[in-house]
Amino acid sequence: MIRIKADRWRAKSQSSLGRIMAQENLPSLITLEKICTALGVTLSQFFQEGNSENLTEEQKHALGIWNDLSTNEQETVMSMLRGLRK
Repeated sequence: MIRIKADRWRAKSQSSLGRIMAQENLPSLITLEKICTALGVTLSQFFQEGNSENLTEEQKHALGIWNDLSTNEQETVMSMLRGLRK
């Protein structure tokens, strides 16, 4: 029974994503956040046009490390960066 519900949910999700990609539906902010979470990116990264060509190698390396941090670790790093900015 649980597998049937999971299969229906996947089919519905795929159908919803298909309609969004075909520009037949506009996703809500909540839906966009769920998509970003599933992709492992922030909303900002999701809407970033192009790629990271304008970043230096050092910035790309820092971003790679950032992406591997947990949410708590990211918050700690942000606190440290804010402290340096003062």
